[in-house]
Amino acid sequence: MLKLHSHIKMSDTDASGNIFFANIFRFMSDIYEDFLRREGFNIQESMTKEKVAIPFVHAEADYQRPLVLGDEIEIQLECEEMGKTSFHLLTRIYKKTGKKTGKKTGKKTGKKTKLEAAQIRTIHVWMDLKNKKKKPFPGSFRKSLEKILAKNVFRQGPKALVD
Repeated sequence: MLKLHSHIKMSDTDASGNIFFANIFRFMSDIYEDFLRREGFNIQESMTKEKVAIPFVHAEADYQRPLVLGDEIEIQLECEEMGKTSFHLLTRIYKKTGKKTGKKTGKKTGKKTKLEAAQIRTIHVWMDLKNKKKKPFPGSFRKSLEKILAKNVFRQGPKALVD
């Protein structure tokens, strides 16, 4: 699992100060691009030199609680499933709240609690730009995905893959 920390900015919100619904996908995109960079995958180079892209073929978001201007958030990225040509990612966004209180002492611990605010699920396909068809992704990319593979998910589980 990969984690990033951020906060809700004015540009993320609508006129009421709540996050504009589509901006949740920007946070998903931020952590996804960070993951690709950390793993040495250059999007521009892969498209221009290698003629490979990884387009989204599905995206959905579920909102559990409001996010408002100034909220501190934690963004987590996990791989839920891997096929030969596609993979499913889960991005969770947590709203950080007040300080935790120790169970035994009742004193504040200094750590913030977090509550899940949103989940974003995306499906990506490894695509050959020359013929616009999906193709198997390389073993090196599979190893990168395994680093963020969700621990409680079957790798070849019962859900249908895009493959």
